[in-house]
Amino acid sequence: MSVTVKQSPLRILAIGNSFSQDAVEQYLYELLKAEGIEAIIGNMYIGGCSLETHWANANGNQAKYSYRKIENGSKTTKANTTLETALKDDKWDYISLQQVSGKSGQYDTYKPYLSNLVNYVKGCATNKYMKLMLHQTWAYASYSNHTDFKNYDNDQMTMYSAIVNAVNEAASDQNISIIIPAGTAIQNGRTSFIGDNFTRLDNGDATRYYHLETTYGRYTAACVWFEKITGKNVVGNTYAPKGLDEKTIKVAQTAAHMAVQSPNTVTELVDLKKRVDSDLLAVPIYVDFGSSTITSATPWNNYTSCVSAAPLLLSDAKANATNVSVRVAGGFTSVYNGVSGEPDKVMVVDEVEFPMSAWKDGLIVSGVANAGNTEPATVEVTGLSSASKYNFTILAVRFGGSKAARTSEYTLKGKNTIGPKEIRTGLKLGTNEGEYATFEEVPYGEYITKFENVEPTADGKVVIEVVGLSGAATEGHLNALSIKQVQ
Repeated sequence: MSVTVKQSPLRILAIGNSFSQDAVEQYLYELLKAEGIEAIIGNMYIGGCSLETHWANANGNQAKYSYRKIENGSKTTKANTTLETALKDDKWDYISLQQVSGKSGQYDTYKPYLSNLVNYVKGCATNKYMKLMLHQTWAYASYSNHTDFKNYDNDQMTMYSAIVNAVNEAASDQNISIIIPAGTAIQNGRTSFIGDNFTRLDNGDATRYYHLETTYGRYTAACVWFEKITGKNVVGNTYAPKGLDEKTIKVAQTAAHMAVQSPNTVTELVDLKKRVDSDLLAVPIYVDFGSSTITSATPWNNYTSCVSAAPLLLSDAKANATNVSVRVAGGFTSVYNGVSGEPDKVMVVDEVEFPMSAWKDGLIVSGVANAGNTEPATVEVTGLSSASKYNFTILAVRFGGSKAARTSEYTLKGKNTIGPKEIRTGLKLGTNEGEYATFEEVPYGEYITKFENVEPTADGKVVIEVVGLSGAATEGHLNALSIKQVQ
């Protein structure tokens, strides 16, 4: 079906949860408008709502939904709404149903609730030409700790395949002719330079990396909804969220288009494997590890999680995009926010200027004092050229800490293993032994360790291991990192 302006406004209602929120509440309206299609978009939202709960709410006419509606570009929200109210609120052209994400790949959980809902929706709908849709949701990030990930052996492709199969079976059984292949679109996107970086860390949420990243992640889902409903190729659509570069837009649009073309299989985005064409780093890359509230300005990249997390795509010291990314792979125990009283001074070592925001805070791997070394915490640097060599400079500082009490050990593993090397991270100002009278008297070079001519693995990876050596404070620190390609 190809929609025209004469058929406007196009009316779309999703009955779902946070996954339909990710897909339709942000960018779908704008994509449609860019093609001259006026639309009214609704989302009946309950966080984590399953088909079973949707049916219970429908059957009992329960006013438990947040009814979000986008009309004329403005969004309104009405709390405590029933499904019947929303279904009769407009002459919806398309109405979607979906299973909660953790059960999306388990077809037995669809029964009998989907069948009951299909009949209920048809009975309430006021547009006799209304078409039902199933929203094929996406698999979790490979490093997600969502409790339902275990249903799929904590394996992303197992989850993706199960979702595709379950949704197809459900659609067939209920004679639903339209499937929105958002799960395949996201999986396609994961084959690009963005990688497994389509989901976000929800602050304060014990389960991480299953909701979509809020710009290109949600945009990819909106693109697939746009193309599947309108029949118009989304590649080349003139709307995109602010801040996205042309190549990221192309990933989102292409991933969505190929999902509509091949909804049951992953399409490798072979022409979008690299963020930039050249692997040359004309200038270094700087990474500040630590708190999300103490970040460093350009040219620094800020990595603000101590848990196993999504890769952060890095820019160089001139703010140019690169193919290099960094991620915590595991082992760190906390983010260190620093203490009060750090002087707002810059550490300058080997022509690298480390601002206070970079050396004040960092990541920590903590052990038990005088009870043995910690297990190594690891950081992965990927997207490097396997044909090049790199110089890595690591900065580690624990301001206000005793230098004798804290020793961090670092090992780099690429084509070869280099290290270990040590930094005594404690730095105190004062007049006692081991302290410095002023910050200007601090021998900054003692707080870095350098690894030169490091060769990445064949797939362009270098792993940094951080260990806290046993002592009065058994801590390993990582505050900042510089990566320079050897010309």
